[in-house]
Amino acid sequence: MNILTHKSHPMLRSDLLWALILGTLAFFWVLGPSVLNPLNASWLNGGDPLQNYLGWAFYRNSAWTMPLGLNPNYGLELSNSIVYTDSNPLFAMVFKVLSPILPGTFQYVGIWLLCCFILQAFFSLKLLGLISNDRRVLVLGSLFFLFAPPFMWRAQAHFNLAGHFIVLAGLYLALRPMPRRQSIAWVALFAIATLTHAYFLPMLAALWLGDLAWKFYKKERQALGAAVELGAVAAVVIFCAWQAGYFAVSNGGASASGYGVYRFNLLSLFDPVNSWDPGPMARWSYVLRDIPEGSGDYEGFNYLGLGTLLILLFALPGYFSSHVKLTSLIKRYPCLFVMLLALTLFAITHRIGFGAFEWTLPLNGKLERLANVFRASGRLFWPVYYVVVLAILYVFLKTTRIRIALGFLALAALVQIVDTGNFREGFQARVRSDAALTVTTPLRAPFWEMAAHRYKKVRSTLPTNQGRDWSTFSKYAASHGQATDMVYLARMDQKALAQAVQQANERIARGAYDGDTLYIVDSSQLEMVKQHLKPEDLLTAVDGFNVVAPGWNACQECLAVQGFEIPVTDARRFKEEAGTTLSFAKGQASASYLERGWSTLEDWGVWSNDHASALTFPATNELRGVAFMMNAFLTSATPVQRIGVSFNGIPVGVFQLSKASDNLLEIELPAAVRDSIAEKGTLTVRFDLKSAIIPRDLGLGSDDRMLAIGLKTIALY
Repeated sequence: MNILTHKSHPMLRSDLLWALILGTLAFFWVLGPSVLNPLNASWLNGGDPLQNYLGWAFYRNSAWTMPLGLNPNYGLELSNSIVYTDSNPLFAMVFKVLSPILPGTFQYVGIWLLCCFILQAFFSLKLLGLISNDRRVLVLGSLFFLFAPPFMWRAQAHFNLAGHFIVLAGLYLALRPMPRRQSIAWVALFAIATLTHAYFLPMLAALWLGDLAWKFYKKERQALGAAVELGAVAAVVIFCAWQAGYFAVSNGGASASGYGVYRFNLLSLFDPVNSWDPGPMARWSYVLRDIPEGSGDYEGFNYLGLGTLLILLFALPGYFSSHVKLTSLIKRYPCLFVMLLALTLFAITHRIGFGAFEWTLPLNGKLERLANVFRASGRLFWPVYYVVVLAILYVFLKTTRIRIALGFLALAALVQIVDTGNFREGFQARVRSDAALTVTTPLRAPFWEMAAHRYKKVRSTLPTNQGRDWSTFSKYAASHGQATDMVYLARMDQKALAQAVQQANERIARGAYDGDTLYIVDSSQLEMVKQHLKPEDLLTAVDGFNVVAPGWNACQECLAVQGFEIPVTDARRFKEEAGTTLSFAKGQASASYLERGWSTLEDWGVWSNDHASALTFPATNELRGVAFMMNAFLTSATPVQRIGVSFNGIPVGVFQLSKASDNLLEIELPAAVRDSIAEKGTLTVRFDLKSAIIPRDLGLGSDDRMLAIGLKTIALY
């Protein structure tokens, strides 16, 4: 028989039992037992794993909200939810209900990964049951799904993405004959996918739509039934996404850039090295060598494994010399085949990679912006990957005598397990190493404990995503029940971030700090903070971190606490003088002068991000003029940038910038401006950006900032 078959009375209990046995054994073999201990969070000690754990740690201790997935204490105004810390909304909500009876340190990542292994085994058994009735074949064949490198690799850091069972379940629903309650199964699977990770939604949608379209075409589904199913799936996805907190991020925050970079390379099925991690865990074969690839192709890591490749080699001669043809399956599932082809093309992207070689095709800007919602497109190949594995096993079993097939399957499975041992050994060694470490914090002074009792929030004076010290102060805030904006989020509301930066700059300029908040001062802003500090507020350095503690100097109990390394409250006042050049590149102290209407700092300088931008710096009335070095955002719609400039509220002219880079704009200071500087001690520069425009609105990529000028330096003379 050369088409998929389905037994009318599947042995569900047997499949569940074998899945429990095989999945549990594979879990302990690959990951080891220590990750299953919910009291052991030591292996979640950095990067994405720490982001996942801290997202949950803040979420469990916050009040219930509507939607349920909002996580306001982790980010404050940088609106986010449990979705954007990749903390598994499904498990997070369940365990938040149980949080009052859980210990202080509790992680459910290990429990989730164990479930993934068991369900991976279960649905691989169900899929293999479509091509064989032999229990021995099912058990041996399931090992190629359990030890599939793309599945195992996600278990080291991208934990939610280890839910490959969602893909297998979708394939099973699409390939088996239509049973009763299949619509309910699809709706339930979409709910699980939405509450696990957004990247599973396009994969599942492709499988479901391919199945539904073909059944509608064959009149196995009536129009009303298909419409009801469409509506039910859409409703459950929207509802679950709303409750999980997908819509907490807007203003382009759900999109990003990188489509075409994080792609599926045409040789990925045969490439045993993942370039994401240069260590030993990157190698997935002791035998096969690395195939050079693009820098972002690690997201499209889809190596079949040496055992699967051996079966492919063994099956090919029989395929070409027998009556077994995969074209019969394509004819049976044409709509599904078309959807799998669409996933493949999206995964490959317009930048086609063949090993280290690349060909780039033109792509419309609007389409690229839309594609960037799922920028790591290489992941969307997973349904095709498992169809390839299933097809290899199908051809092999149909062209090989059962006794030979069983023996070779056992040998190939052993090869697959052994040859992927680098990952197993590397992962377990890392977990043991992390567990052996003594958990320490650089925040050792008594000051921090007193501050935790006094302040309800911890903020950075320079809000950003994944700032330099985010992990230190996120852990500090989580351990003391505080809220913080020093966070690491998968996506961030760009408008909220811009507003937070503007508010932080205005707060520094006024010296007006919230009494319930401890501020961590970026070194680039230290001088500006000194200029406007109020007597009752403490500016000091503790354990190497500059902090502003509002009201500390008026608190006798606080003053009794020691541990300040470098008192800096008496720092000298200063003014920027003629001959000085202020740089606005990332890390430069002058960047603290930026107030409102600016984007995030870059290595060369900073883009404006509004119709008006302003900055203020301490100055002397001996200045005679200023010279701005600027870039300009120029397009066919804006061939020049027209900007109005005012100093301390006094207009000094309207100017045009006609070059994309290094425009020199020299302006002499009128007498009225110099008099104003003498009175105020500062110079406020305001740019009215009459031609500011959003690149996304012109179809120029996904950038949703309102760009006009790029400020590099200001020379004072």
